[in-house]
Amino acid sequence: MNQEKDLNKNQLNLDDYDIVALDDVEKGNIDLTEVLKRNGHFDENDENIEEAACEYIEDEESDTAVDESIGQLIGHEKDIFSIDLLDGRYLVCGSEDDSASVWDLTKDLKKAAFVISSHKDSVTQVRFNSSKRLLATADMSGTIIITDLQFQSQRCSLDEVTDLEWIVWHPTADILFAGGGEGVIWMWLISKTGVAQAKCYLGRGSTCNVGKLLPDGKKLLAGYEDGTGRIWNLKDSTYVEIVFGEPITTCDIHSTSPIAAIGTEGGNVFVFNLDNGKILKTFNFSKKDKQEDEDDNSIEDVKFHPKQTWLAVGANNGQVSLYDCTSGMPRFEFKGDEAPIVKIAWFTLSSGTVVLLGANIDGVIRIWEGKSGDLYKSISGGGAEIYDFVVDGDERSVKIFSACAEGVVRVFECD
Repeated sequence: MNQEKDLNKNQLNLDDYDIVALDDVEKGNIDLTEVLKRNGHFDENDENIEEAACEYIEDEESDTAVDESIGQLIGHEKDIFSIDLLDGRYLVCGSEDDSASVWDLTKDLKKAAFVISSHKDSVTQVRFNSSKRLLATADMSGTIIITDLQFQSQRCSLDEVTDLEWIVWHPTADILFAGGGEGVIWMWLISKTGVAQAKCYLGRGSTCNVGKLLPDGKKLLAGYEDGTGRIWNLKDSTYVEIVFGEPITTCDIHSTSPIAAIGTEGGNVFVFNLDNGKILKTFNFSKKDKQEDEDDNSIEDVKFHPKQTWLAVGANNGQVSLYDCTSGMPRFEFKGDEAPIVKIAWFTLSSGTVVLLGANIDGVIRIWEGKSGDLYKSISGGGAEIYDFVVDGDERSVKIFSACAEGVVRVFECD
């Protein structure tokens, strides 16, 4: 009973106070200082009344990004830069900690099946070959280690490349290609005992930034820092040269049509004929605002649709666009945020729907319906930086494996 009296004693009498609308205060229609003074919150003799500051408390949304991954593989001490997947079972990761780890996804995921620890620098390239017997891991110093997957042992080590930029396996043979500093492209035929044959294709001395084999395995497209591209005939070392005028950052080749695409540091994408090198279309991503950093224009990735002559483009400014290479018109453009695009990829779902995936370095992966451009899904990795990803699945489920900062591989559901 005494508690009830105390509550009544301390209860506010609203008739004694002026009630004002918050909208009127925010619009400046009410002098809040005068209201507070009338309601007894300030002493009339207080000389500092005019200097009193009134603060508004607003609801703030949390800046903490949600981690929507369904699982994590933790096997490295530092960032993971490159990732590859074999038959949905074996996963390989290349890390800043000078090592590569191989995981068997059908077994214990608390630790890697084995680790390749004899690298000299950050491992930036990892690739399984088409025979499913060999694995190539390459570091920034140029050291490439070929591992026999069956025996989990080193087949051979290659040290010819300077400042390595890329590696790629031949689609039907145990032949590895690599490019990097000084413009030299190396080719090695790997036998059961090591290197059976080696050959190199010489450029002008400018770094070979990108390389990709044509579907027939007889030619290779290379892009150089000096703004030139070459279509190499691998048998006789002849080539068709194309001048693009800007450092080349990425390339792709259509699976069935004789066309290819080159992306440049200056924000241009060139689509050209692989038979004669003739440029067919040019798409420009350069910003009109000269005050913007020129690096924002850089094209980070280009990928052709698996069936149509459509080209997806991902830029350093965060924009993803899809172009029709026949008409030259954009099918859709998406600009979500300023975080650079790291990689884009096409994938066909079990329903037959072809989707486009794009990963931003800030840890967000977006999925678009390939035909309409509608945003199908957006996935957050908790703000952890993404450097690479692979997609794999069947009629039951589709998963994305992302190479992330701090040595973590995050696994996401795609569909």
